[in-house]
Amino acid sequence: MSVLNKTKIFFILLLIPGISMAAPGDARSMFMGLVFAFINYIGFVLGFYILLYTIVTLATRYMDRDREVTIGKITLSLVVASVLMNISGTINTMLVDLRGGDTGGQYCFVYEVNDESFRNLPVGDSCYNVEASPLAQEYVQKINDQEDRDAIFRNIRFGLSIFQVIGLIYFIVGFNLLRKINMGKEQGGYFKPIIMILFSALLIDLPHTITVGIDLLQQLELFGFKEEI
Repeated sequence: MSVLNKTKIFFILLLIPGISMAAPGDARSMFMGLVFAFINYIGFVLGFYILLYTIVTLATRYMDRDREVTIGKITLSLVVASVLMNISGTINTMLVDLRGGDTGGQYCFVYEVNDESFRNLPVGDSCYNVEASPLAQEYVQKINDQEDRDAIFRNIRFGLSIFQVIGLIYFIVGFNLLRKINMGKEQGGYFKPIIMILFSALLIDLPHTITVGIDLLQQLELFGFKEEI
């Protein structure tokens, strides 16, 4: 079974108890915040493992002259290790490049994360205010009951958090796959992991991606979106 399939199964098993929780608001937000922090830690541990493995490989290379490990392969492994050990910084840099220099706010998460390691990360409403979203307002404007509106807002936020977590998983898997292909441990070219990394970055940055998409639809006046004057 491939690492990607194992990751999918792990995520599904991890998500099931959270969805079935009785209190959909606080319980789901706490659960997804824990999942988000846990996956970040998994990425750091994987990066640290790759760093140690690469150092051992480099030392072995000079002890065994027949070993087919080039400096280029070792360099890329070190880059992947540094990326996974600093996921937030890497994603922020990638997003700036994808936005063409427009920062548009840094990488964030739609739920609160009760962990000191993420104290500098915009979370909750400072990441994305679901209630103020034009898309959400368009959906709930005909609903009069406030409790029903709040439930819809909670579900939208929960859906966004799932996509962000999936994006984070594929971001880690994509870089690890890139390393494995480079080391000759996986077959195929570099196109698949690079595309996986780029699309996962857009999923992780889903709040900003949605905002950009709505602005584009308003400019083009498509699907009933019209730019406000």
